[in-house]
Amino acid sequence: MPVNLRPLDRPLPRALGNRFGLIYLPLPVSEDDPLVRLERVRHDSRTILHSAEGVLTFDLLDLFGHTPYGVEQVVLDLFASKGTLVVTNLAGPNLPLFLAGRRLRGLISWPPESGNVALGLSIISFDGNLVIGVLADAGLVAEPEFLIEEIDRELHRALALVSIG
Repeated sequence: MPVNLRPLDRPLPRALGNRFGLIYLPLPVSEDDPLVRLERVRHDSRTILHSAEGVLTFDLLDLFGHTPYGVEQVVLDLFASKGTLVVTNLAGPNLPLFLAGRRLRGLISWPPESGNVALGLSIISFDGNLVIGVLADAGLVAEPEFLIEEIDRELHRALALVSIG
């Protein structure tokens, strides 16, 4: 999961560019209860986000980015082999946006991909809605539509449980 390493309370530097580290977040896919899954992911992600893992991966990848191409590729493949998918989320605006007088209906993006990671999810909040972008390697993910349907089903299941409780 990409982790922003730019301080949010400082202005953007003149020389823009990505500054994010990577963390490996275990997903409790064997847990049936969506609220328990959500709490475990929330707890684990907060714990990892406050660790040095994101900075460490950024520094390691930066270091190996200055090595010969073959060495860099071995390291990238090693990092990519440790994960199954990339998930990123962005907090978008909580109000409508307009472009040339027309109201935008939403935003969409895809997460950064590298190596042989077959799947990526980007989650963006926008004007009270949630937009999920799915990027799937057709050679490795046979039915990405099924995944989208399952994400939708699980979100509705979790929302129903929250509204009951």
